[in-house]
Amino acid sequence: MILAVAFGALIGYAQLRLGELAISALLVAMATMFLGAVRPRRPWLWALLVALGVPAAQFVAYLGRQHFTRGAIFGSLALLAPALVCAYGGAVGRKLVVELFSK
Repeated sequence: MILAVAFGALIGYAQLRLGELAISALLVAMATMFLGAVRPRRPWLWALLVALGVPAAQFVAYLGRQHFTRGAIFGSLALLAPALVCAYGGAVGRKLVVELFSK
């Protein structure tokens, strides 16, 4: 769980510095697929912890007087969709690999 929060914080920081949502979406996808493959039991939890790091970083920056448009805030919440897909993809992928190589 600590690793998922750390990934979310790092991706949130990268989003604040770079300002490019596509790079953040790629980083979220990689992190959640990795976590889903490592711990396939609760992929929805990994997706939430990682993907909500970007809006949380924007909220912290907002408290520090940095302002964002509504589109940027809703766009960062849209990262939940690829996060869920990739976390479940990593979990299913691990189960398939285990099943394939167990025989």
